[in-house]
Amino acid sequence: MPGYDNLQRLGLDGIGYEAPMEWMLKLNPKQRMRRRDDKKYAAAIASTLPVYVDFTAANWGHGCLSCDEKARAPGGHHFMPYSILTDEGRKVWLTMWEEGARLTREIGWKPWCYELLNEPACSEEGRVDPSLKGADRIKAIEEKFASLLAEGQEAIRRVDPNVLACFQPTTMRTRGIDLYTANKPLGVVCAPTGGHGGAVEAHLLRALADGKPIVDSEMYVGCSTNSIRQSFLDQYQRGYNVSYMFKWSRRPSDWRVAHEVVTSFAPTRSTPTSCSEYASPSARYRT
Repeated sequence: MPGYDNLQRLGLDGIGYEAPMEWMLKLNPKQRMRRRDDKKYAAAIASTLPVYVDFTAANWGHGCLSCDEKARAPGGHHFMPYSILTDEGRKVWLTMWEEGARLTREIGWKPWCYELLNEPACSEEGRVDPSLKGADRIKAIEEKFASLLAEGQEAIRRVDPNVLACFQPTTMRTRGIDLYTANKPLGVVCAPTGGHGGAVEAHLLRALADGKPIVDSEMYVGCSTNSIRQSFLDQYQRGYNVSYMFKWSRRPSDWRVAHEVVTSFAPTRSTPTSCSEYASPSARYRT
């Protein structure tokens, strides 16, 4: 990974990385997890450029904890494997954030913002009070979700008092998530995945933020100079304050030359950085 000089030469003013996963050992000392080599990121972290840290609770990341059944959410969720309704589940989330923040600081990182949840979608409507019907059941989930995020920000601030927090929604209208209520206690507003909803979404996010910084933590770019430049300009014009390119990858498909991506583009595919509309097929992105 590049250090400060190379990051600046590339025109990058900040970096993002996933939080350490060893927090799981506090809840399950025998927990097995994906091996990581944080040392290879040392030069980038030591650059003193702003660091954005996320907790993606996918089954290959922070969502792989082996825990009590009461702590787990039922199937059908997206990156929300632990319950937001039970005490056991909420304890897992709060431990993840507080211990994750502590481990982050211990290895020398100084984040300006933590993304508490990545692309969350709840699956616990069946667990709410059975006397609630229809919209009231959804509102109950929305309230539990928002209160968990507020507690999550408090948890990381017990470790890092001045840090900010946000979450990245999957879409502008995910069932069980009220964007206004969920974002109200948080210091940063994050655009939905891809951040490319256009002018209407941008207007809504600016109103929602009401002066808070708006982040696109998953900005898809193509493999040409123009496509990368255009993506940054698009987000700047929409009023977003920080945009993080997604992502440096070793997958062969991510390194195709522009004309190969264009000629092989299939509308039903959406592979990050190569086959989505905002990756390169659009004519205005081509060199």
